[in-house]
Amino acid sequence: MKEKSLVRSWIRDTVHNGVRYYSVVDAIAGTVDTKNPRDYWYHIKNRPG
Repeated sequence: MKEKSLVRSWIRDTVHNGVRYYSVVDAIAGTVDTKNPRDYWYHIKNRPG
């Protein structure tokens, strides 16, 4: 498995009511070797169990 560094990755974030939220798709793009992180996230969140 090839390691990826988040140092050079750009992860979108926003603050709402004092709580910081990060983009899951951007985090996946920075850590998982996939061509389409949005599809990867779609399949992961719809997995049973």
